[in-house]
Amino acid sequence: MKQSGFTLIELFVTLLVIGVLASIAVPAMAEMVTAQRRLDVAQQLASGLRTARVEAITRHQVILLHAIDDDWSKGWRISTNPSGKGAGDERNVLLTERSFGGKVPITARLRNRPYVSFNSLGATSTS
Repeated sequence: MKQSGFTLIELFVTLLVIGVLASIAVPAMAEMVTAQRRLDVAQQLASGLRTARVEAITRHQVILLHAIDDDWSKGWRISTNPSGKGAGDERNVLLTERSFGGKVPITARLRNRPYVSFNSLGATSTS
């Protein structure tokens, strides 16, 4: 009587091949996920900049896009700036907030200012 199936050696060789392929694929997959997160955050920040600019033009007033707790990696807020004092003013009205867990580091060189302001014409200012 002939039996069909796998021998123990064939099973171990198959598992070894799967293990080698998995060890090659996992780092590549992790890098791909990290790259996708970076792209997603960059697109959301670009969308936030466009939204803030459109709000400034629509409302005919200065609008701020500023980092949460002075850290862009945590996220950002879009708010009005009626007094012109910047992001720390209590009279600012919050329009939109986008928060992140800080998994993707974001650095900005805005002359040590964690915000971007748009005037009523949509022009950008960081001062």
